Amino acid sequence: MKARNIFIGCGIVLLLCIVVSGIALVIGGNAVAKVVGSVVAGPYEIGKRPVPADANQDTLLPKTVGAYTRGEVTTAGPAFSTTYTNGSNTVTISAIAFDTAANAQAAIAAAKAADTTLTFNLTGSGLDPSYATDSITQGQATKIFYSRGQYEFNIVGSSANAFDGFMTKFPF
Repeated sequence: MKARNIFIGCGIVLLLCIVVSGIALVIGGNAVAKVVGSVVAGPYEIGKRPVPADANQDTLLPKTVGAYTRGEVTTAGPAFSTTYTNGSNTVTISAIAFDTAANAQAAIAAAKAADTTLTFNLTGSGLDPSYATDSITQGQATKIFYSRGQYEFNIVGSSANAFDGFMTKFPF
């Protein structure tokens, strides 16, 4: 009878170890996902920026971004584009509202396919943002394509300085 009780006790201890290990794995997995999410911040920490609240031109393309002023907005369905100016510096931007985040990420993959010189990160798996850029180093980039939720942004600066000045202030 004692041997049977010992086996039952060992079985209970083993079951407890499995349950506790499972809980630890779930908690650890969530912590890893958070760390991975912060690693996917991307250039200019675009992954830490908010997802736009809605798909209108004044939300996606604010009238001013830092010292840059928005020009006339062109609309084509769910896409908006404009050029911002600050003296002789210009930044051209388009913003597209897709029906899903996966479709916005697919647009980034298409940008990479169109220009193989871009540095590329497609996050997938529900992580955001995906991006393609000509440099991940501030002070060197002049263009970027990236997703924030269901939105895709395509931003091209007339110079690295123009691009940096705009990207450090752009809200999304």
